[in-house]
Amino acid sequence: MKILIVGPSWVGDMVMAQTLFQCLQQRYPGCAIDVLAPEWSRPILERMPEVRQALSFPLGHGVLELATRRKIGKSLAGQYDQAILLPNSLKSALVPFFAGIPKRTGWKGELRYGLLNDIRTLSALWRWPLSRVLRCHSRTRARLCRSMRKVATPPWPSSA
Repeated sequence: MKILIVGPSWVGDMVMAQTLFQCLQQRYPGCAIDVLAPEWSRPILERMPEVRQALSFPLGHGVLELATRRKIGKSLAGQYDQAILLPNSLKSALVPFFAGIPKRTGWKGELRYGLLNDIRTLSALWRWPLSRVLRCHSRTRARLCRSMRKVATPPWPSSA
C-alpha cells in the first residue's frame, strides 16, 4: 500500500505526526509512506524511519495558488492508494484530489465535501492533536494505550 500524507505546517505537529506514521506501519506492514510538506520539514522527516520520502511542497502556509496545486497533484497521479490529510484546510485537500488518489482521508472542515471521500468527524473530546492522529486508527490506539500504561514514569533529573 502506498500512502501520501499531507503534512502540517508547524514543527510540533510534524513531530507528533510520527505517531501516525508508526501506527500506519503497524497496521499495514511494509506500506510506503511519503509526506508532502514544507521544505523546512525535510530534515525532520528524513530522521523518521517510517517515512520513505519527503516531498517538498513549495507553497507557503495559507497560499492558494490553485494552478500550482493542480500541477503538483497531476505529477502525483497514479502513485498512491490513499492520502491522509493532517491539516483541516480546504487547500490541503486539493493536491490529493487533483492526483486522483482513490481514498482521501481527513477531518471534516472548511467544506471539503467532494474533495475528501473518507471524512472523519472531530468531537470536542478529541481536540488535542495527538489524539486526532491516534483516532484515525482506533485499534492501534487501544494497543498503544495498553503499552503506555506499562511504561514507568521517568525520574526527574537531579541537580548535582
